[in-house]
Amino acid sequence: MANITLIKIHPAIGIARLGNSPKEFFIAPELPGDHRPPKGGYKDASHRIKRQAARFRLFGYDEDNALVKEITISDAVIEWRVHLANKKAEWIQFQGPNAQTDPGLRRNPKVTDRASLIIDPGPRSIHGLNKKAHFDTGKFLGRTIPLGEIRTDKRGRLLVLGGFGKSNSPKNTGSYTGRRCLRRAGNGKSHTERSKLTAPGRSFLGDLRPTQVRAPHR
Repeated sequence: MANITLIKIHPAIGIARLGNSPKEFFIAPELPGDHRPPKGGYKDASHRIKRQAARFRLFGYDEDNALVKEITISDAVIEWRVHLANKKAEWIQFQGPNAQTDPGLRRNPKVTDRASLIIDPGPRSIHGLNKKAHFDTGKFLGRTIPLGEIRTDKRGRLLVLGGFGKSNSPKNTGSYTGRRCLRRAGNGKSHTERSKLTAPGRSFLGDLRPTQVRAPHR
């Protein structure tokens, strides 16, 4: 076997999706053009939508950048460090699909404590087999909002799962009237359990890869 001189994390971008099934999930397709439904379908026995997990693996390459093998926990000590956050409420306003975006127009401009609009529970680290860590300490306008979790599988690979799809307006204000969303996008002082991997997973050696947590595919 050739000597491994470089380890990379694949895939380049992982897509996790929200769901309201409390226990069941499936792993996102890992081959281009693979549209097969997951085993057991997209919903659990109670017709709740399963979450889609983004799975990340380590692969070793030789000095010529040729693939040697996948690296698992049987080959090395692997620690994953992941940082999920949702910064949408503090970010630039949605100005329409064809607009010339003005970055000076921020969402919720009257909120002076800009950090209170960012759901950021901080990073989590896991190592070993079948481990789990939750992103459940981030807050939005003072209310705790969970963003999902990370797990390792039986070979030490990383699984990133999003939240359960809840959205809300803690202050019952902004573009909400009686908890009813009035806009397709850009609703002020509201949140969802979507997130992005702002400080992507790392191993003992390797590069970084982003993840997005999106709504279920329709």
